[in-house]
Amino acid sequence: MKTIILTIPEKRELWFRTLFRQFQIKHKVLNEEEQIDLMLAKLIDEAMAEEGEVSKEQIYKFIIQNTLQDKTAIRQKKRF
Repeated sequence: MKTIILTIPEKRELWFRTLFRQFQIKHKVLNEEEQIDLMLAKLIDEAMAEEGEVSKEQIYKFIIQNTLQDKTAIRQKKRF
């Protein structure tokens, strides 16, 4: 079995879900946390493919861009 990840506009979600149901294709809509985990895994996979490492700065930047909204939380990043 293969996994395909699609990024679709929210207004088209119902259309795609209906299409998948009609063709009896198993599907799942990822929640925000799962999407962030997927993006972080992709970042790590890319670094491993280059036989390198993911720097702490890249991880902090990713976390700030994708999860932290509060400026106080961004300031706490410097404590790591």
